[in-house]
Amino acid sequence: MFCNTHKEEMLIKQTNFSSATTPTLFQLTVEGELESKGSNNVPKDGKEMILFLDDMSMPKVNDWGDQVTLELERQVLEQKGF
Repeated sequence: MFCNTHKEEMLIKQTNFSSATTPTLFQLTVEGELESKGSNNVPKDGKEMILFLDDMSMPKVNDWGDQVTLELERQVLEQKGF
């Protein structure tokens, strides 16, 4: 992983997806590590945040073949936030 010097600069969050993972649960999990600064949510203590997502193929596939939780994750990456 990272050497100890980077742990002081980085916030590392790991979340495991399952068939019960909903977009709301994913959002609450990530936002739990953030603090509000003005109109933005940023990682606590001014750190950079690494989000490790495990078992990304697990969220439920809906009737249209979408995995809505992964769509939210894609949006977070593309827009660099919620």
